[in-house]
Amino acid sequence: MGLAMTSTRMTRRVLVALSAGLLALGLPLAGAPALAQQADVEDTVTDAAQYPPADPAMVPGNPSSGSGDHSQFTHEVECISPNGSLPTDLQQTPWGQMFLRIDEAQRYATGVGQRVAVIDTGVSVHPRLAGRVEGIGDYIADANGLTDCDGHGTIVAGIIAAAEDPVTGFTGVAPDAEILSIRNVSHFYGPVDRLEEQAIQAGNLETMSRAIVLAADRGATVINLSETACVVATYPDDFYTAQLRAAINYAIERDIVVIAAAGNHNQDDPACANSNTPNSLQNHTFPGVFPEVLTVGSIGGDGALSEFSVQGDWVDIVAPGEDIISLDPAAGATSLANQVASPQGDLGPIEGTSFSAPYVAGVAALVRERYPDLSAEQVVNRLVRTAQHPGGLEGRSFGVGYGVLDPVAALTEVLPEEHGIEPAAPEQARNELPPMPPFDWTPTIVAVSGAGGGLVLLGITLFIVRAVRHTRQGSEA
Repeated sequence: MGLAMTSTRMTRRVLVALSAGLLALGLPLAGAPALAQQADVEDTVTDAAQYPPADPAMVPGNPSSGSGDHSQFTHEVECISPNGSLPTDLQQTPWGQMFLRIDEAQRYATGVGQRVAVIDTGVSVHPRLAGRVEGIGDYIADANGLTDCDGHGTIVAGIIAAAEDPVTGFTGVAPDAEILSIRNVSHFYGPVDRLEEQAIQAGNLETMSRAIVLAADRGATVINLSETACVVATYPDDFYTAQLRAAINYAIERDIVVIAAAGNHNQDDPACANSNTPNSLQNHTFPGVFPEVLTVGSIGGDGALSEFSVQGDWVDIVAPGEDIISLDPAAGATSLANQVASPQGDLGPIEGTSFSAPYVAGVAALVRERYPDLSAEQVVNRLVRTAQHPGGLEGRSFGVGYGVLDPVAALTEVLPEEHGIEPAAPEQARNELPPMPPFDWTPTIVAVSGAGGGLVLLGITLFIVRAVRHTRQGSEA
């Protein structure tokens, strides 16, 4: 999603927008550019290390109510309605749940005592989240974070923490975890001064930054960010990207696991239309590009990386992001959904890295329950160390990071470094053979000499035999 930021504190006149969860769905509403820039800007950053480190002075403050300036947005599109999917479509357990063996993982932990912040489009109060969702802030409207016009945040929350559905067997990864909901973005609201040709969208990097700080202050143990801002050209001195990194660092210093979606390619968005390769980075995605967050890409049912998943060396891990089933996100709904509606009313599949991230956030909550003494950094290390590693250098590959999330391994593996033992250093794949000793010719000489002597004796023998035969033949004649 996107909203132009016009603060005079910007170091450059750059419009940075959130492409958020709804872009991840690949719906028609995702066509708005995620970055607009002035013509005099030519620099393109192709190395995430060029972004300046977090500056604590940039951490944004928050009103005591955990809200923003609601007067800048207006509600323009009616919220989604219940029953976006037919019940007959939802008679099976989601493949992602079976692929990750979530039921087996829940033998070890269910998320008890964990508070997962969903910074998104809000979370509707669904029966399968009853008593475990708290609205703590709203930067879009004068509400409390428990209104989800778009439907995106509720779907994310369902993947993380929904109670089991007895018909399909669908369950959230951490069904005993609490959800802290903050609405910081929406495609059903727009700025009050929006021009007719501008997309309807509310939310930006500033609202995301403030929401992260609010979640940290309200006791989150895990933060899920299923929103991305996709940019072609970025600027290390930009006020809002610096503010975002400072907010993330603020959360991490408070021992919170911060997880972000890698983002999705969108052919209608010039900033994120082209694919990255190891030799050519066409775009970056915020906040995933920052190394402080655990960045999640998407795979499909065949285990391959999803075509829409943005690749980069900042992607750390991958999880299911296609053919998603979760809670029906409309207000008052009681069922599940495998489709979601756009502001135009068009139904589309639930897919995107937005829905890979909450699988990882849910497992992070399980790990935090099972291993309460681990720091946030150690939790992240456990998730990536136990992933199903690809064949890249040191078990990491461009676009898939350390591989596919493995919840059971994350909850059961013994990691030496957690016990003060240094893990074994990676070894060279090629064997280092010892030097060849000087060649000893003696056996060869002996063998050749013996062979030569044998040939001489054989020749003498043949001569004698032939002479004898010749003599006998002469006598008989």
